[in-house]
Amino acid sequence: MAGAQRFAKHRGIVVACAVVAAVALALGLGLGLRKDDTAAGVYVYGDTTLTGFNKAEFESSASNALNFRKGVASLVSTVDVADVSITSVTDVARRRRRNALRRMLAVTSQVNVDFTIKVETNAEQTTVKATYVAATPTVLLTALNNEGLSVTSVTTITVTELAPSPSATPPATPPATPPATPPATGVTELVGVAKKKAVASALKFKHVALAPSAGLNTSVSTGVSRKRFERRSLLQVEALDTDSFDDTSDYKTHPKTSTYVESMSDTVFETLNMILCFIDSTNWPENLNTGAYITELDPYNCDNLDGDRVKGKVQYRFIVNASGPELGDDDDDDARTEYKVNIWVHLADNEYMPYVDTQLFIEKDDVVIKGAEVFVKKQTFTYATPEGAGMQMKGFVQALCDIGDEDSECASETIQFFEQFKDGENEMSRAFKVHASSSGTKAVFIEPDDENGTSFVGKMVSDSEHMKMTYRGSESCDKLDDRGYLGQRYTVFDESGKRVSLQSYANLVSEDTTYRATMFYPGSVYVDTYTSAGEMDATTKTAALAAFEDGKTVKEIIDYDNPAVTKTLRVRRGVLYKMTSADVPVSTYKDAIVVGWTYADNKYSELQIKYDSSSEVLQIVSKREQTSTLGSNTISAPRPLTMEDLNNEPLFVWGSIFGRGSATLLNLTHYAVADEETVQPGSLASDLTLTCGSECADVSTFSNLQENNSGNDMRYESPTRDDARSTYKEYTFKKDDVTLLEGATEVVYDPSNTNFNWDMYGVFMTLFEASTENLATLNCAATSEKCEHASKLSVHYEWRSSPQHSMAWLEDPNDADDKKFMVAPLQLQGRMPTDASAIPPTPSGANYAGANLDLRYEGGWMAGTPQTCFNPQTGERKTPTYNNDGFIKCSDSNDEVWWTRSDVVIPDGITLQEPSTSKKYVVKVDSAVELLVRAESSACDSLTYATDIELPTESDYEAFTMPTKPDIATLTVKETDKN
Repeated sequence: MAGAQRFAKHRGIVVACAVVAAVALALGLGLGLRKDDTAAGVYVYGDTTLTGFNKAEFESSASNALNFRKGVASLVSTVDVADVSITSVTDVARRRRRNALRRMLAVTSQVNVDFTIKVETNAEQTTVKATYVAATPTVLLTALNNEGLSVTSVTTITVTELAPSPSATPPATPPATPPATPPATGVTELVGVAKKKAVASALKFKHVALAPSAGLNTSVSTGVSRKRFERRSLLQVEALDTDSFDDTSDYKTHPKTSTYVESMSDTVFETLNMILCFIDSTNWPENLNTGAYITELDPYNCDNLDGDRVKGKVQYRFIVNASGPELGDDDDDDARTEYKVNIWVHLADNEYMPYVDTQLFIEKDDVVIKGAEVFVKKQTFTYATPEGAGMQMKGFVQALCDIGDEDSECASETIQFFEQFKDGENEMSRAFKVHASSSGTKAVFIEPDDENGTSFVGKMVSDSEHMKMTYRGSESCDKLDDRGYLGQRYTVFDESGKRVSLQSYANLVSEDTTYRATMFYPGSVYVDTYTSAGEMDATTKTAALAAFEDGKTVKEIIDYDNPAVTKTLRVRRGVLYKMTSADVPVSTYKDAIVVGWTYADNKYSELQIKYDSSSEVLQIVSKREQTSTLGSNTISAPRPLTMEDLNNEPLFVWGSIFGRGSATLLNLTHYAVADEETVQPGSLASDLTLTCGSECADVSTFSNLQENNSGNDMRYESPTRDDARSTYKEYTFKKDDVTLLEGATEVVYDPSNTNFNWDMYGVFMTLFEASTENLATLNCAATSEKCEHASKLSVHYEWRSSPQHSMAWLEDPNDADDKKFMVAPLQLQGRMPTDASAIPPTPSGANYAGANLDLRYEGGWMAGTPQTCFNPQTGERKTPTYNNDGFIKCSDSNDEVWWTRSDVVIPDGITLQEPSTSKKYVVKVDSAVELLVRAESSACDSLTYATDIELPTESDYEAFTMPTKPDIATLTVKETDKN
């Protein structure tokens, strides 16, 4: 107990703040929808978890609640303490964290505080919400301390930059279980390129989990035409015939899918799997024996379980040195006998554990090839913090495969793991050992109990049908023959079977190579303000930022042969998005529940609707009124939707069946679905004259805005949505310079005005071309008429200007016409196979046969698949819902643990198309996750835990010697490490 208390010496607040504002008719998109009508009973809803109190302690003194309300109110000048109400205080369980370091610093008591803030208008609602979203830890901590709430630290209040992908509920008919045999890789014997890729894949340490995985067959037939998909292009998407690809193509030689089972016991391996994820991303097999190099990684994908990462904001730079026998057919003649990979891990933004040394070790003779399969008899991954580090950590994981000359696969497999942390006199450790054979799997594991200084001892046993596990005092029984599969990472191939590699960001250094930055699509430039010693001081940070301003000479890091190419960096402080909409029949999205919010009689109501395929009618299935809480469903049975249900107005709706998550229900027969595209210099034939009908930016106010001002203070008072077209503002977009002008003045935020919060209140305008045709569509041909919302048009525009929204590119210093833009993520559309048996079973049991796909692919990650809610404690799955700001949620209870996961695997061989170019691509899944279905506890009564498994201890850890660390200033980055 005492040791745990010493580890928990830093008391603080863990803020799990999902502040959401109710917006009138969901962002005011669609015909006749208004954003700035004054309405009574408009609120902002807050949800914050405080560490350092339990419920009894918090409620023991009325001053705690009052001081909390005062602190929250003090963050916004327009909010009075009387406007802040606490709606509930509940004890909560400790949250999962991937970073074990955070676990060690956790404290025992937590309460969740739900609160509301009453505001006067929807415009104020937007600005108040944004304030709490953007509040820094220092701001929040100071506010609470100033009001007398005894808090010593807080975490960042975080909200994702993009709304999480929503979900839908397709038909409930479960697809057939796929064959257990893994798909062929395109070869029956490993030679040449296929051998090289298969060995490289086998040498990488896979995600560690306790439960046995079953593998996955993701292949579908190819060479058969797919039915067309409906949306903007309405093209006939003919499937690519993958059988015609060359046998040595990337597609044919791509390694088979790897899978693992996800469960609550994953907490045992949090730090390990985080590091393994980073190591897997270094592409070391592609750089074998090339000497030390730098790999640059975004922690967004490997260390983001808490959802507190911003994509692109932090860039890790690891030094990698990999040596060993050459992969492929020439390895027999290679005298080297071992693979050794050393990686100097640098977690630049982790002040407690910034450096970790790692080593992967495999003997050449332990790599065994059986037909088209590769097995590794023994591989060991060891890691430790360097000597002298304040926080000492060390650990190892070792995988053993018992395979003989006559065996076609491992006769048995063993994985053992040990990890230890030390901080002064205090220490904690965790370990596990699992042994799998044809008769089943047995495991024992131990992890620290942070709350009382003891340890949890867990056990697992399985046979061919069930798995029983004891985890933190609770026992569960899961079925092994009834799994749901979700896709984790994918690879996309072009029409020739070649792997698609996108460069959506560029690594830059200043002209004197002192400072570094990263430029992302479409033009956000993040300057690295960390050094090996930690965060830069103010003077150095200012110099670093100045080195990457518009017109500065920079160098782009490319690869070994061309390590730094001199470029001119061009930066515009705003970006124009072209919004292209299409009307899509509601029947396109069969049986998929989508959610929208209406506002009438001073009340918000949540509507759930779906197109019912059996009755071929758009139905309303749920209506719940929002008061202080969300009420019960007043729709006793699904019935046909009417326009009266929508208040005779279009309805903005959310559902991942739309891909990126949202659409507008125009009427009872059609949705309007929009895609956005950045307008680049030189892409237009002429300048654009654009019209703003409401909330128009007034550039003359920008330099005078103060800390207590909001977005409303940067706009003209007129026009509003109720004003005639004669009052509308006109702007000019210059096609070559990609600037938006009002007269001769550029409409961009003013970075010299540091008094105003531009991060929170950036410039945003909806614009359209006032052509005769467009004015007729918007029903405002006469200047005395008011126009309907621009989203009714097939094409309209959005102008955004803030530190996060800019346009940047690189130019050849000797040729300004030679421009380099970052590549946008692939926008892909297509359709799932119409044969349900070709789709692996889904976690929710939903059947996505024939479902439309609207996806976004980048660097192996595929966004836009349907989502499901999964409770790892109970095994329950359910369809997510959405609050009235479009954010996905699984439960109103803070005492429950829910994970949001993709609900489907996109099968191998599916043909997708990029609408803007009509180019076709095919997909293969690289890794997938298996979710088990909970069984009755009695089904596991015959299973008995092992009593003879000995856990590894510190004595089993074998210290390793890192080579001399190379000077990072002398190393370069290969372009292949930017995927």
